[in-house]
Amino acid sequence: MKKPIKKLTKKQIIKQERIAKKKAWTLIAKEIRQRDGNVCVICGQSCPRLNVHHLIPREVKEYWLEPMNLISLCPRHHKFSITESFHKSPFWSFKWMQAHRLEQLNWIMEKYIIQ
Repeated sequence: MKKPIKKLTKKQIIKQERIAKKKAWTLIAKEIRQRDGNVCVICGQSCPRLNVHHLIPREVKEYWLEPMNLISLCPRHHKFSITESFHKSPFWSFKWMQAHRLEQLNWIMEKYIIQ
């Protein structure tokens, strides 16, 4: 005799979705770090807290896990430098992308900016 299928509560479904989302992020972040040589793409330093940054904001769910939207950065270049940070210096970030990651910049322009 088969066991009856237990219906999940809304809370259980949300928890399962959160776990699946975290697993997907962990996997893609690891792939991006490996793609970028496990170093900050700006300064070339390896650090234990290497961040994976979303170029198009992560709130735009369509591109949340897209490798072209992700880049490996040390904490300094991710958030903490006033002059060389993807969060605090958008113009500097754009110029750096233009000089070093033109393919990614063109992808971002095509997908997000030019519509």
